[in-house]
Amino acid sequence: MSFWTDSSGGQLKGDADSAFVNKFQIIPDGTKSIAMIKDFNIKEFPGSKPFYQISWQIISDEFKGQMVRQKLAVFDPEPKKQDRAKNMLKLICNLCDWKPTHTDAPSEPDLQRMKDKICGIQIQEFSMVSAQGETIEGNWVSQVHPSSGFATEVGVKAVVEHKP
Repeated sequence: MSFWTDSSGGQLKGDADSAFVNKFQIIPDGTKSIAMIKDFNIKEFPGSKPFYQISWQIISDEFKGQMVRQKLAVFDPEPKKQDRAKNMLKLICNLCDWKPTHTDAPSEPDLQRMKDKICGIQIQEFSMVSAQGETIEGNWVSQVHPSSGFATEVGVKAVVEHKP
C-alpha cells in the first residue's frame, strides 16, 4: 500500500473536512444519536476493579464524528451495580448479534467482535469537581437501542451548580 493511500485503501483527499479535527463539544443532556462501536476494551486503573469501556462514534446529526464513552462496571463489588452493568452488556450483545461461546467473562477479543456495530444511543451530561477544584464536564452513554427506527433528537444542555 502506498504511503498516500488512506487506511481503507482509498485515495487521500487532502481537504479540510478530512484533515481538520472537529472541536470537542459537550453534547446536550438527553441527546439521541445513531452511533458505531469504534472500540470495546477492558480497562483498569490502580486501586479499582476492571471495567468494560465502549467508545461510540456518533454517525448521525450535528454531532457526527464525536466520540462518547460508556463504562460497564461488570466487576463492581456492589451487586446491584454489577447486575445493571451485566444486563447492559447482555443488551448490547443482543443488539450486536453476538453470543458468547463460553460462560466466562468476555475477553477483549470477544468484545472486539462487536466493533463497527451500529446502535441508537442516548447521551447524558456529567459535571464534577476535581480534587484540584476544577469543574470537569463530559458525556456518557445511558441507553442503547436498536438503530432501526431509532428517532434521533438533540437534548437540552444541563444546568449544573456545584456548591462548595
